[in-house]
Amino acid sequence: MKKINNSASLLLSAFLLAGIFVICGCVDDPVAMDYYNDLDKIKGGQKPTPPVMDTLSLEPLSGDGYPVVITFSSDGIDGPGGPDGAFDPDSGTNNNLSYFFYGSTTDPASFDDGSRYYDEIYYIGYITDTEAGDDPKDVTIFIHSGFSGEIWFWITSWDGGRESDHSNVESVTIP
Repeated sequence: MKKINNSASLLLSAFLLAGIFVICGCVDDPVAMDYYNDLDKIKGGQKPTPPVMDTLSLEPLSGDGYPVVITFSSDGIDGPGGPDGAFDPDSGTNNNLSYFFYGSTTDPASFDDGSRYYDEIYYIGYITDTEAGDDPKDVTIFIHSGFSGEIWFWITSWDGGRESDHSNVESVTIP
């Protein structure tokens, strides 16, 4: 009889322990969609302004791809309409910014939701302000020679906590 009681108490303990794990697993529910709009809860404070894409040019076929050169400005110097190019209002400079590059074979003007501009599906890569050098900054992206059609590009700036609105969108046609 003692052996049955030990087995029953062991089984009951296992069920109680499993119940506690299930309850603890449900405590960490996802946060509401507007949670990250509260500047006190995220790093970065105010979001930076976006860089300005000056030109987008297609270079002649080189090796296995077409070089697309994106020239953009991020000096953050105030112009008549506010900062021209990327500017981090929290630090007062653009030295701490990174620039995220996005591209799509679909015109982003057709996106049904503005958040699609930041979707990782369209993310190409990034460069820091230090790596990019002085204005105007040039970044070259290679498009495989097997592709032909129109590609749209845009840029955002990131201060380590928040991502800016997207820059102007420009397109290039690959022959």
